[in-house]
This record gives sequence, structure tokens and C-alpha cells, in this order.
Amino acid sequence: MIEFKGLDKHLRDINSLIREVGDVGKRPMGVLIKPLPDGDGYIDRQCSHPDCQTLFKVFAKDWEGKCRGQSEHCPRCGHNNNNYHFFPQSVLLRTQMAARNVVETEVHGAIQRALSGSSRRDIIGNEITIPGPDTSSSTSVTVSLEAFDSLQQKAECPSCGLRYAIIGAAYFCPACGINLAKENLDVAVDRIMGPLETIQSLKGTVEDDEYKKLEDQQLEAVMVILVGAFQLYAEGKFVSDKRSEGSNPRKNVFQNLNESSSLWKGFFGTSYEEMIGPTELEELNGYFQQRHLLGHKDGEVDSDYINRSGDQGYDVGQRIVVNRDHIKRMADLIKRLGKAIQETCAVQK
Repeated sequence: MIEFKGLDKHLRDINSLIREVGDVGKRPMGVLIKPLPDGDGYIDRQCSHPDCQTLFKVFAKDWEGKCRGQSEHCPRCGHNNNNYHFFPQSVLLRTQMAARNVVETEVHGAIQRALSGSSRRDIIGNEITIPGPDTSSSTSVTVSLEAFDSLQQKAECPSCGLRYAIIGAAYFCPACGINLAKENLDVAVDRIMGPLETIQSLKGTVEDDEYKKLEDQQLEAVMVILVGAFQLYAEGKFVSDKRSEGSNPRKNVFQNLNESSSLWKGFFGTSYEEMIGPTELEELNGYFQQRHLLGHKDGEVDSDYINRSGDQGYDVGQRIVVNRDHIKRMADLIKRLGKAIQETCAVQK
């Protein structure tokens, strides 16, 4: 009879290894993400809608009290989802790498424990977290994105008090989801105009042609966003008034000043022309038509633009030029029309 010395011990070791490695897959594991605030106390967020993905920031202490464990809203598009879906893509990528390291460490440890014959290590709780670099007792991954550049605009929600920051326009509060443009057009316009002031701080820090290119891009973006803000405000006021019940206005009708003016005249008895004057309305309509060119024709002038705006300063095929004076005038006219709309809605029949 042939004897295999130590065979029983080897079999026990193999069975122990199978159990240890198998238990790794059975134990619940996770990586806890703890964003690191920037120097001003804000943490990075990103819209989870695939067509938006806007980057923004939320004041860390406000986020803990108003957003953690709740739904969150994109300040740009209003997309709503569980706040865990609003971690920036770069943070999620780092988390995946951290989670992979956790699993590899656990498997390696299981093999070592099995071969050494030591008892299995129990994991208390339902998460495995990675210690942060700033404390030996920390149980979280500390991550952060690069800070926003100097164009970021800080704001505070007038409804819930959440403090947040974003480059460009913010229409919605990330916490309560209130539509800021519908509530206060003046505030929305001022926030949209903000980057045009701060962008001037870059002058002299970059080449002149690069600065001009950046400024032109910002001016055109602001023109587009201003029209969007007016649309949200005017539409919100129109549909919320009982006098317009059953009207069912078409999508984006409030981007067309002539058509939407007819709606106000029909349901409220006052047209835009009567609200701000024919000359001002004609001027504002020209800016709205330029926005249409930027959004649909990359700024190239066509015969429809000339006919609708009455602008004889361009020939077909040229590209419109947007300057600061145009944008400031456009913002002022939008505010005036918004105020007139507010006053019209306040008058009940």
C-alpha cells in the first residue's frame, strides 16, 4: 500500500483556500466616496444626463444637509436623479480603480490566510472603504477634481438657501429644483451676464488673439442662453395664469417674439409692443433672430434673417458679429419685457 505523507494536510489547505477565496465574493464590499472640498468649501458635481454632463459645484456643508441621500438636480438642464449619480466621471473612474485594488487585496489576503492556516479575517459592516491620506483612522476615499476656472459664478437658491457654483447659466437649484428663471428673470439675466465681467480678468494673461476668440465664444453663448432664459420665464408666466387655460402653446413659441406677442395679446389683452414700445421690440427681435442664426446656421446670414429682423447691415452669406454692447442692450431689453410681463400677470380680470 502506497502512503502519501501529509496528504490530509494538503487537502485541508486546498479546501481552506477554496473557502477563503469563495468568501471574498460572498462578502458585501463597496467603496465609499468622500469628495474633498476646494479652498472655498465646494465639492464637484456633474450632471448625469448623457446630453448635458454639465460640471458644477455645491457647498459641501449645504450638500450634506440638503442633498445627501436625496435627489439632485442639474442647474443647467434640470435633470433629476439620485445624488449618487451626480459624482463626476473622473471621480467614478478613480473609484473603479480603487474598488479593483480592494478586490485584489482581499483575494491576495484570502490566499495568504489559507496557506498560513490563520483564522479568517471578518469584515464588519457592509462596505469596504479605502483610508484617506490625511488620517490613519479614515475609512473613505478622498478625491477631488481641479477647481473651476475664474469664470465660475457662485449663487444661492432664494428658496432653500443652497450655495452652488457653475460656469454660465443656472436655471435650476441643485437641491430643491426650483426653476430660477421662472421665479426671477432679473436674477437669471444677471447670472448669465456674470462671466462676461469675469472673463476680462483673463486679458493680458493670454495672447490677444486667444483672448478675442474666447471672448467672442462667450458673447455668442450668452446671447443663446439669454433667449433660453426669457423663454422659460415667459412660458412659465403664461401657462401658470388661469386666463391662458386651454391655450396649449407650441414648443419654443416664446423664442419667437412676434408669435408669442400675439398670444399675450389674445389672452391678456396686451402685446409686447404695448409693453416696451415698437422701437425696442424691433431691436430685441433683431437680437432674437441673431440667436436663431447662431443656433441653426452657425451665425451665417440668410435672406430669412434679413427679412425677419430688418437688418440691412449684412449681406447673405456673411457671419454676424456679436459685441458687448449688443449683449448688454439685449439683456436690458429682456429685463424690461420680463418686468412688463410680470406686471401684466399681476393684473387679474
